[in-house]
Amino acid sequence: MSEFQYYEWQVVDRPLTPIQQEAVGGLSSHISVTPHRAQVDYSWGDFKYDPITVLGDYFDAFLYMANWGHHRLAFRFPEGTIDERAIAAYENGDFIVVHHTIYSIIVELNTSESELARGWIEGEGWLSRLLPLRAEILKGDYRSLYLFRCWADEQLAAWWDEEEDGPMSPLPPAPSGLGRLSMAQQALVDWLDIDEAIIARARAHRAEAAVDASYDYDALIRALPREESDAFLRRLLDDEPLLSAALRQRLRRG
Repeated sequence: MSEFQYYEWQVVDRPLTPIQQEAVGGLSSHISVTPHRAQVDYSWGDFKYDPITVLGDYFDAFLYMANWGHHRLAFRFPEGTIDERAIAAYENGDFIVVHHTIYSIIVELNTSESELARGWIEGEGWLSRLLPLRAEILKGDYRSLYLFRCWADEQLAAWWDEEEDGPMSPLPPAPSGLGRLSMAQQALVDWLDIDEAIIARARAHRAEAAVDASYDYDALIRALPREESDAFLRRLLDDEPLLSAALRQRLRRG
């Protein structure tokens, strides 16, 4: 079976500048670059740079697929826009990894090199279908992380001897809404070919409350010091990307 690897990055919050496009274009002799996307595939050879570093330097989302079964999906979040403690609860070995950079947090979903092995793959279009997951995570919707974690735990359990304790951390409480997945969450199920039995078990551990049920944002906004309120308004005038996510996290911290 011949090898095939597909790499794609996309931006969401702001387009690449001409200088950034030129820099990304220099990473490979046959990479395709636009202000919003970069894509390259290999039938032989390999990408010579760390794709997660490329994501952190230039993009907001990254997808990788190889026909021997290795899949990767990663999202970059500017510092202060997500609940790092909540995200960390989903980490599990090499499957869900949180990378910390100077100004951002990167959440990577990573498969091994066997579960999804296929003779032929088609990478084009998958990242666009999965990209809305980033916006959901920013709003505190962690159903995609929970589904991936359930799938990853199944893979790990299959590797370990029944007499041996594995290094799995406890599964976080199930988020609400697993009975009705979003289009992007269903795309994740399709991308990983998650078995319906895994989804059924995830739904059996539903959380009792919705994500934002315990937050009275009106009261939290009124309690925000005037100086901070003015600062957020100035940032709004400057069209700062993801300002609503940053404000949400500030209010939740109290």
